Amino acid sequence: MIHVSLRSLINRPKRVFVLGCGPAGLFAAQAAESLGHNVTIISKLRQSEMYGAQYLHSEIPGLTDGSNPFKVEYRLEGSLDDYLSKVYGDVIPDRSAITVEGLVGTYDAWDIRYAYRAAFLKYMATINNHLVRPDIVYDILTSHQPDLLISTIPAMSLCTVPEQHAFDVRKIWAVGDAPERGTFAPRFGIGENVIQYSGDRDTGWYRASNISGYVAVEWPYRRRPPVEHVVEVDKPVGTNCDCWLNAKRTKVIRLGRYGAWNRKGHTHQAYWETLRVLKEEM
Repeated sequence: MIHVSLRSLINRPKRVFVLGCGPAGLFAAQAAESLGHNVTIISKLRQSEMYGAQYLHSEIPGLTDGSNPFKVEYRLEGSLDDYLSKVYGDVIPDRSAITVEGLVGTYDAWDIRYAYRAAFLKYMATINNHLVRPDIVYDILTSHQPDLLISTIPAMSLCTVPEQHAFDVRKIWAVGDAPERGTFAPRFGIGENVIQYSGDRDTGWYRASNISGYVAVEWPYRRRPPVEHVVEVDKPVGTNCDCWLNAKRTKVIRLGRYGAWNRKGHTHQAYWETLRVLKEEM
């Protein structure tokens, strides 16, 4: 008779599948691998383009090493009420959750481009090059039965019953620096490593950011700004979609702003949430 201890079952390497090779996906892979688990990444082999001002709110061990942290300052111009009125009009969602303190302050930051380049170079040779569709997810769950499936693919694209599920968005106009495309956002005098919220009614934009020399500007959707290269953007707000989340043999989680389809999905959380799930729930 073969005796297998409970401890050996708990500590055995897990089979972790990651969908998507953008920053959230590769940071999740980094977390799982750091715990000694077996990681398989499935994604169209394409490095994500990063537009405009972005940064990490937390370090990613093994990927931000060698990149010095810096400070990002958040500023609010005008009153909070004027800012909210500019952004949302007459219907402000969850007004109690939006405070001046949440829009003003100085915070530690890390270079997301540095970390993502390091992650892509590390994992690109092992990425299974497939366009992820619902049938691919079904095959993974039935044929491979991983212990954990992490999806960072936009939740809408993997929904199997879109006629029954809602994907709420907030539409805005935006433009961000993309030097490789010859696209640059207007500077508006925003200092480096500053994120400026504007409640000034004479200023069309409501948020302008300048992080490490990369600039991004956002405008309310009510009127398209007369700015070159501006594009319409759908910002995820929330969804009732639960496709794949109730798999029988595999724990499935969705990470990243578009993977989880919510407004609070910061990229660094993909690393730390993966660690938490593997340590605490499995």
